[in-house]
Amino acid sequence: DDLSALRETCNSLNSREVISRWCEALKQHPSEGAQAYLYGLLAYCCLRACLMSTLTTPIEGTDIIDREVEFDRYLFACTHLSLTEEDRLRSLPLLNQEAAKANKPLFIAGDWNATPNSSFIGELRQSFTLLSDPGQLTFPADTPNRTLDYVAIYGTGTLPVNVKRTQVVDEPMASDHRPVVVELTLTTK
Repeated sequence: DDLSALRETCNSLNSREVISRWCEALKQHPSEGAQAYLYGLLAYCCLRACLMSTLTTPIEGTDIIDREVEFDRYLFACTHLSLTEEDRLRSLPLLNQEAAKANKPLFIAGDWNATPNSSFIGELRQSFTLLSDPGQLTFPADTPNRTLDYVAIYGTGTLPVNVKRTQVVDEPMASDHRPVVVELTLTTK
């Protein structure tokens, strides 16, 4: 399955038009859950979503998981975390609690507003494995000098995935962050 999570795209185009163009370019179909937000845009381009949900945090103005989509073999979530380390660290137990409920592999992607050496990423790596390369810079898009955007899977040690490649796309116009691509094979049936 190919899927995409869009967040904080350029607001110069109509949000639905951005979703349509993105999905057309990737030869995907927008899910019924594709939504436009005042602060950017979130869309899943996929074919067979079974269930969608949102997990809100008690931290004002943030959702720990903007959207979680369940598929037959895995779950995929997108998030945009707080700008402050304190809030991110306060969100982590909620994220871990939600992830622990998963009965299949859970992938999470998004703008985590945390650098690879931050306390948040260090704590997150106790229960998640980064699949994207934290050495590939993602922000700001025009001249990236740090990594804030990631793709991860819940769990550590032996995981049900083989990562084929990771890439940060040289795209400085679509957002203030560069797109992160992780191509992988899910090894569970």
